[in-house]
Amino acid sequence: QTLTNDADDAALRAMHYAIQGLGQAKSISDNAVKAVANVAADRQQSQPIRSIAIESLMDMGPAAKSATELLQDIKKNDDDQDLRMFAWAALKSVTAPSREHPEGGTVADHMRQLYSAESDE
Repeated sequence: QTLTNDADDAALRAMHYAIQGLGQAKSISDNAVKAVANVAADRQQSQPIRSIAIESLMDMGPAAKSATELLQDIKKNDDDQDLRMFAWAALKSVTAPSREHPEGGTVADHMRQLYSAESDE
C-alpha cells in the first residue's frame, strides 16, 4: 500500500500498535482473536499489517487456537512466502499446550528465534 499522506501513515501505525497490543495482552478474549484473525485473513490489507496480525496471533498462543484453520490456509495457500512462514511459526505457538515454553520465555519468542535463524540462512 502506498501511503498518500501523513494521516494515512498515522492510521497504519495506529493499526499496527493496536494489533500488536492485542497479541501481548495478558488476558485474551475470543473477540480479540477474531478481530486479529480477520485482519490476517484480509488479502486487501498490506503485507506488513497482515504479518503483524499473524505475529499477534502467535503471541496469543493457545488462546488463539480458533485461528488454527486460518493459519493453516495462509501457510498452504498465500502468495507471500513471508506470510506463509509467519503462519507456520504462529501455528506452532497457537497449537502448543501452553503459552510458556518449557525452556523459558514464550513459545512465540522461540518461534521468532527459529524464524530469524531460517531467514539468515
